[in-house]
Amino acid sequence: MADPKVTVLMSVHNGEKYLRQAVESILSQTFDDFEFLIIDDASTDRSAELIRSFGDHRIKLLRNETRLGLTRSLNLGIGLARGQYIARMDADDISVPERLEKQVSFLDRHPSCSVVAARAAFMDELGNRVADWPEDWQTTTSLEIYRQLPKTNCVAHPTTMLRAAIAKEYRYSENQVYAQDHDLWLRLCADGKSIEKIDEALLRYRVHHSSITYVNNLGDYEFKPIRTRLVYLKNRLKALHLNSFDLTVGAYVLKDLIRLGAGRSNNFVKRKVYYVLSGIKKRLKLYGLGISL
Repeated sequence: MADPKVTVLMSVHNGEKYLRQAVESILSQTFDDFEFLIIDDASTDRSAELIRSFGDHRIKLLRNETRLGLTRSLNLGIGLARGQYIARMDADDISVPERLEKQVSFLDRHPSCSVVAARAAFMDELGNRVADWPEDWQTTTSLEIYRQLPKTNCVAHPTTMLRAAIAKEYRYSENQVYAQDHDLWLRLCADGKSIEKIDEALLRYRVHHSSITYVNNLGDYEFKPIRTRLVYLKNRLKALHLNSFDLTVGAYVLKDLIRLGAGRSNNFVKRKVYYVLSGIKKRLKLYGLGISL
């Protein structure tokens, strides 16, 4: 069989509650030249049974015998994807019927674009519209996204469609615990790749108590975006890939650490700043570069 134009990539772990709506929203797309690659990450509920019940030849179901987690499952799917483009999809969201058609058209018309995202319309567990994500709706062009990403993420992961060649080259960083997508967008921008956004809500993004977004925001949620950028910088430094974009990322990290410390003890700021600077110093020494910090 000829390779499809698009691989829709989804990983699911015990997601049967919203899974039917998510799958149906892909199978009912106006664009139909796709394979739907679903990684069942060792679910213990009826997720796999529900997926098989559709009986659609476009669905390719792969089951992990042991749980690998989202990042490793997505990297596994990227390696297996046959499409020219890879569209991300989560098991609790809903894609509007024209999503794939519009994103394929955009990438076809803009060969220099590596990733095209779209707006995300946030909804609650019952499907009711809730407050939107400001950073998402305030950024559209590649330049706006490029300027925003060093501060904070502004690209909703399940809205994205990537060129498969780019996805296979970069993959997701498996040492990123919370925001593997933000790390990927940073690496792409640092290397001069273009991320664009369609100025239209093409996905309904569900926020609920068991969603990855909600779970990741538990605990010291303010420091987690900082940690993502710290790990990104550590990886870049290790590979000696630091450039002006990375320095901008580092400047915003330090600014955020100082801002967070304003409402806490000075020891908090000292510990975090020391963590950043000592890590940089160790990496520079490793490559024989002296620096006084």
